[in-house]
Amino acid sequence: MKWNFPIRLSLLGLAVLILAACGTASTPQPVGPATPPAPSAPPASPTLAAVAANTPAAQATATAVISPTATGVLTATSRTAPTAAQTATTAVTRTAATTAVVTATKTITATRGITATAVATATKSVVPPNPAAVPNVEIFATGLDTPWAIAFAPDGRIFITERAGRIRVIKDGKLLAEPWMTLDVNETGEAGLLGLALDPEFAKNRYVYVAYTDRSPEGGLRNRLVRLREDPATGKGVMDKVLIDNVPANTYHDGGRVKFGPDGKLYWTMGDAGNMPSAQDLKTFSGKILRLNPDGNIPADNPIAGSPIYSYGHRNPQGLAWQPETKRLYATEHGPSGEKGCCQDEVNLIESGKNYGWPTITGDQKRAGMVSPVIQSTTSETWAPTGATFVTSGPWRGALLFTGLRGQTLYRLTLDPVDPAKTKGLDRLFAGQYGRLRDVAEGPDGAIYILTSNGDGRGNLPPDGDRVLRLTFAQ
Repeated sequence: MKWNFPIRLSLLGLAVLILAACGTASTPQPVGPATPPAPSAPPASPTLAAVAANTPAAQATATAVISPTATGVLTATSRTAPTAAQTATTAVTRTAATTAVVTATKTITATRGITATAVATATKSVVPPNPAAVPNVEIFATGLDTPWAIAFAPDGRIFITERAGRIRVIKDGKLLAEPWMTLDVNETGEAGLLGLALDPEFAKNRYVYVAYTDRSPEGGLRNRLVRLREDPATGKGVMDKVLIDNVPANTYHDGGRVKFGPDGKLYWTMGDAGNMPSAQDLKTFSGKILRLNPDGNIPADNPIAGSPIYSYGHRNPQGLAWQPETKRLYATEHGPSGEKGCCQDEVNLIESGKNYGWPTITGDQKRAGMVSPVIQSTTSETWAPTGATFVTSGPWRGALLFTGLRGQTLYRLTLDPVDPAKTKGLDRLFAGQYGRLRDVAEGPDGAIYILTSNGDGRGNLPPDGDRVLRLTFAQ
């Protein structure tokens, strides 16, 4: 939410007058520049009166804003020359534990060479942080190589995929040296071993599901979704069944998130593999979110009979999370990086059979029959969002968390409890502290687990490799 504090400025004739004001709001709400008042009567000075008779009075409106990203902005607009609107940006000053202040000044040419200088000050009350809501961050595991997904077994083990093809296991708090399984993948660009999910009945059937990129017999890249099985004799993974094969792949835009929904179905996100029109083509799985039965068969209630396609019109979705109370599905998605403008990363409310617009619409654009995102990063910020999870306990209960690669941030999204397609706020946590963040999940112990992704040449890799971070809260 933006906190706007309007301040008006009037300038008559050739005189330059500066008026400063401080605005606060007991009920914060966005407020744009108000319509300036009608010009006041000219002063008694005969000279000034004569000039005013031939020159319209210059009027300007100044609006000071303290934004959620702690930026102070002053916008000065001339009523008589509206195209002369100009802005000045300054840092927010925290003058006390509960107060933030911004002061900015801007001089504009209002009309016929007459200048108006606008000065505005805005004050925003800041709620002191609740110590219980600030998590303790523990480096839970190190020595990983570009981890992609994390999942928890009922016996306490933690499974992690590494993009080079290894499935690693953390047992009793220690990363085991020998992988649970190593798959023959093609790790190139963003491709390789990606998503991971354990069967809801893992304790009985020992099934593990993964998505990865390899090369077909003809030599081209392909994406596939497979089911693995843990051999009880060795405790290692073996191939059990290929569920979907030969999905178009590329060195980027391979989606890759694999998760079970509360309906017991298996979901797999697929990017457009660099072929933008394919996201709208229902004959291909590129740019889709797919839904399967655990055995690979098509659910009878899928929106397209005989097809695993659940939703379409996606560029590169990489996160899936179901709201616990409502079972609504939300997905994170990478926005354009030059081919259709910039940025505009998304969080979408996913519904069966819906079209999410790529590449026809981006950001907040609307088109009949297409769904716009719940929130998007705008054209001035890039999240590169990946894994997502809802928090079910503690001070962050109800929040949707998602990680950012380029954003190098953990994002905490508060959804509107009345309208599931709207949001109430977005918090940015740990920005730049741990580098690129790939996945986030709530563990069975109530802690939040985060995977870093700094080992692929795009981040700054610490000497001990990529990490698992564990977030806990004071009781």
